[in-house]
Amino acid sequence: MMTTVPLEEAKANFDELVAQLQPGETITLVDDQGQPVVAMTSLQLPPKPEPLSPEEWMAAWEELAKEVSAAWQGETDAVQAIAEMRR
Repeated sequence: MMTTVPLEEAKANFDELVAQLQPGETITLVDDQGQPVVAMTSLQLPPKPEPLSPEEWMAAWEELAKEVSAAWQGETDAVQAIAEMRR
């Protein structure tokens, strides 16, 4: 998420602004004319997601396959195209 904060507001609330900055988030400080002056980006890494169980992983994989197949615009479906590429 990209947040924009006026420079004067950032000066007045700097500690609070830094405390609210989430891992990987960027806050852009702008001048009185709304022009970007500074970009503050958290250098903390976002927490790693919990690993999926084999069943959850397979369900997510199947959902992705459905999305790809629905968007696929070819004579063969996406699964067939990938299978042919693997031969």
